[in-house]
Amino acid sequence: MNILMCLSRMTIGGAETHVLTLASALVRKGHTVLVASSGGPLAEKLGEAGISHVLLPLDKKDPVSLLKSAAGLRMAAKEISADIVHAHGRIPSFVCGLLKKAGSFPPVVTTAHGYWDPSPPKGPLSYWGEHTIAVSGRLKTWLQNEYGIPGERITVIENGIMPERIRKSPAAPGTVRITALCRLDADNSAAIRLLCKAAAELGAEEASGDCRGPKPVLTVYGDGTERKELEAFADGLSKPGGTNFKIKFAGPVTSAKKAFEGTDIFAGSSRSAIEAAAAGLPVILLSGSGVCGGILSETTAAEALENNLIPGEVIGSGKRSPGKSNGISGMNGSLKLLTACIGLLAGNTELAGEAAGFSRSFAAENFDIDKTCDTTLSVYGRVLERTKRRILLCGYFGASNAGDDASLKAVVGKLGASGIHAERISVISRRKGFKAAEELGIKPVPRLGPASILREIGKSRLFVLCGGSLLQDTTSRRSLAYYFHVMKAAAARGCRTMLWGQGLGPIKRRNSEKKVHELLLITDAAGFRDADSLEYARRTAGDERRAVGKPDFYLSADAALDMSAAFLRNENSAGNGYFVIIPKKSSRRDERVFTRAFSAAAARSAGRGVRPVAAALHPGDAPAAKRIAAACGGRLINCE
Repeated sequence: MNILMCLSRMTIGGAETHVLTLASALVRKGHTVLVASSGGPLAEKLGEAGISHVLLPLDKKDPVSLLKSAAGLRMAAKEISADIVHAHGRIPSFVCGLLKKAGSFPPVVTTAHGYWDPSPPKGPLSYWGEHTIAVSGRLKTWLQNEYGIPGERITVIENGIMPERIRKSPAAPGTVRITALCRLDADNSAAIRLLCKAAAELGAEEASGDCRGPKPVLTVYGDGTERKELEAFADGLSKPGGTNFKIKFAGPVTSAKKAFEGTDIFAGSSRSAIEAAAAGLPVILLSGSGVCGGILSETTAAEALENNLIPGEVIGSGKRSPGKSNGISGMNGSLKLLTACIGLLAGNTELAGEAAGFSRSFAAENFDIDKTCDTTLSVYGRVLERTKRRILLCGYFGASNAGDDASLKAVVGKLGASGIHAERISVISRRKGFKAAEELGIKPVPRLGPASILREIGKSRLFVLCGGSLLQDTTSRRSLAYYFHVMKAAAARGCRTMLWGQGLGPIKRRNSEKKVHELLLITDAAGFRDADSLEYARRTAGDERRAVGKPDFYLSADAALDMSAAFLRNENSAGNGYFVIIPKKSSRRDERVFTRAFSAAAARSAGRGVRPVAAALHPGDAPAAKRIAAACGGRLINCE
């Protein structure tokens, strides 16, 4: 599957780390992923994981940036023939919504990593795609209530993580190391202030002799708009009172592993808390808005899982109501609980060990990246099944050609035997073939209706060129140009493309060779009905396909070989053998050459009781078939 992921930026944060981890897991499972964002430190990590990245101003919402982002996303989707687009964040989702309204664009899945403000104008402009992923059960309920998204269109998928083994460095004697890891912006400012106060209070108690606990050392990892103010706040805490505590702002880190190696207790929420739990650290649940949910344990685990390890109750505005989940009112209550939790873990190594063991098992059970990846893929599959579930057939159909019409019937039969029902199949056909298509139960699309063809391509996930030797320029250059442009349009709009039982050639013109070469490169699978065509395809484009990782060409029987030869049953009913001549309209000179050859063959076969049968598959071939049948002493059958 080809997947385009888009998000505002690849800076250090929970959503960004999730995209990196999920994209890496998808690539390990054999899928192709392209990530679009405005860049950041984690963009380099994408390259290390073999994931391509395209720079777009998806973090800006001015009209020029939105237009640039829309053009870039459309181009990126075409570049990888994206089956699905996965948007993370409000602006990328909005851009995807614009592209969906503007025309053909792959199905969109949106992940809600948090609570998007539903008030105007942001709320009404939010775009949720064909399906929404919520990172917690409580967030799903909130999305249903605030945005009116039907429950069946929301799937809860917890953030998946790839646990990293850490070697904890020993703490300095008489100290306890507390770590926070988050973006230092307005959303997390209250939590960091609360942690600084807790460290100061614990240090003041020790300095006054009221507590014999170790000296608190708080390290805050991260960066953002509030960093300078938070540093000033921490400096102010140490001036008037005792100095038996330490607060350090260590800046951003691209991997949490480095931060965890020097940690005894982690305090935080959401993805960073999940990663700390997976690393085997005792975790104190602390939301960005300053709500303390206590120590992660059997008692708090159920609620933590339900709300993505973010303590606090959600209210209508999209913000969390401090203190309601733990029964303590206001920030002072959260400060008391936070200080008590740090003191308990710091002063009781047995309790800290139990909390660390529970954290590790809790993360392993609920946040395994392979499970997250598989569930996400199942969402992709359901969306594709619902939105791009059709198969579009293309060939020389509806032109009163019995051979091609029989091929169409055989293709529909084969697809039906594979579990693909006729109502999911469309066919590009001349209008006089619409009745025959409808009798097969498939949807006809006018051959000369470009708007109708493009609409049907937008609903289809597979485009199949079938029904004979269509890639040749002997009978008509216009025919080859037609198939070339239709197939290119299908590939450009995210359809998988396939050649089924095709013959290649004769190709006489250089321009025709270029068209065939390009089609051989863009098609996802190509089967040819004879060894000469297969050899030509491999010689023309085989090496280039292998260089980009596309599968080799292969032999596949023409679908017409499966058709019932009903028009010959009467000939065989008397027990006589026969050989079939199917002439095409040609020059009289060529016809005379063919007639002499067929007459000689008929004379040699007569002694064995084998009779010639000339079959006209198209009305235009009937005069030639009649003359050849008369010259060979055979029977004429019109197969209209």
